[in-house]
Amino acid sequence: MAKTISDLEKSSTTYTINYFNEMNGYFHPGKNSISWSPKIALDCTKNGGSLSPAMVLDHELTHAHKSWFDKLLRAILPDSFFGDYNNYEERRVVTGAEMNTAKTFGEGTRYDHRGSSRIVSSPTSR
Repeated sequence: MAKTISDLEKSSTTYTINYFNEMNGYFHPGKNSISWSPKIALDCTKNGGSLSPAMVLDHELTHAHKSWFDKLLRAILPDSFFGDYNNYEERRVVTGAEMNTAKTFGEGTRYDHRGSSRIVSSPTSR
């Protein structure tokens, strides 16, 4: 997570984090912005774990970090190839940075790009 944030800070691109009350975070590649709620956690579907809002933000920051890679792979590989992850980009983020950060901080891990949103009291609550 620290390297991703450091790389984004050093980038010549300006990234914006917009706070909102919807039930899921989202990276908007055309706008270089992230929509995120500091009070929405994600319950994992396959293993009963959960991700804090901070982990959801980490997931979206990871998309921002390599958004060019997503564009390239979507041009080459069909999304249907990646099953429960929806596409390569989600598989890359969930099985890479998200899983590493979750293990470091003792949070839930996902084995797909699914989950149920839930309101919590703080960005680190699960």
